[in-house]
Amino acid sequence: MMNNTLAAIDIGSNTVQLLIAKTVNSQIISRDNYIKTTRLGAGPKANLLSPEAISRTATVINEFAALAQQAGATHMRIVATSAVRDASNKDDFLAAIAQVTSQPVEILSGQEEALMSYRGAVSLLSFAPGTPVLDVGGSSTELIYGFSDNDINCTSVNIGSVRMKQNNWSEAEMRQILANGFIRQGNSQLAVGIGGTITATTGVLAGLKSYDRTAIEGAIITKEQILGLLNKLLPLSIIQRCNYSPLLSKRGEIIEQGLQIWLGLADLLGFDKILVCGGGILDGAVADML
Repeated sequence: MMNNTLAAIDIGSNTVQLLIAKTVNSQIISRDNYIKTTRLGAGPKANLLSPEAISRTATVINEFAALAQQAGATHMRIVATSAVRDASNKDDFLAAIAQVTSQPVEILSGQEEALMSYRGAVSLLSFAPGTPVLDVGGSSTELIYGFSDNDINCTSVNIGSVRMKQNNWSEAEMRQILANGFIRQGNSQLAVGIGGTITATTGVLAGLKSYDRTAIEGAIITKEQILGLLNKLLPLSIIQRCNYSPLLSKRGEIIEQGLQIWLGLADLLGFDKILVCGGGILDGAVADML
């Protein structure tokens, strides 16, 4: 019997996440998840990471790398997505990370990000071929249609909750960006949902006081529930939105944009139910190491 511990860190626009997975004979038997909000992609200038955000993120990566080491991780990956991918000063960011860990940072292309999210979803959930898989992040959104192992169509568009707020895009502008970037395939009325907006929303709807991945994994929420939550939050101030639920304490500033993107995707792609995936890129990164 071969035991192994694998770790992956995902550097996103809004959060940094760590997954530590214990395996036996290449099968994952336990997952420990950690998340911290660093707002890497929320600087005052588009595509420019602020020194403060870089410093916050490097501190968290140092902490997470230490946690992985303490857990006995034999292999670790660090992946970065749209915020770093699009940054004009990504070299400054990489230099800062090199100061806290010798582990290289893999900057994923949009296609690689989409495929890794898809691999994570299929490792966690069962759904029919052709079901759209959507990963709505802070700076980009990925759409994946998997019809077979050899027929996987991935598209990534530079819009997410942080980027939409940063650019002050209206709902109409957001919907036009989605329409320009994504094409509906098939007639599935169900989508698989990945990312902080959909997992936080599911937790809020379930009345959770703290994030519990096992409580939301595989849950199904509807377009109507998303619209209902958005309508409750719209009249509230940012502070009131952050206080609406403990799950929104670090997400209240961008939850409006995230929910609007999900509603835009539902209308564009024709689904009205979402099968919620608690994992995504991190689980795909770990699956690739098995």
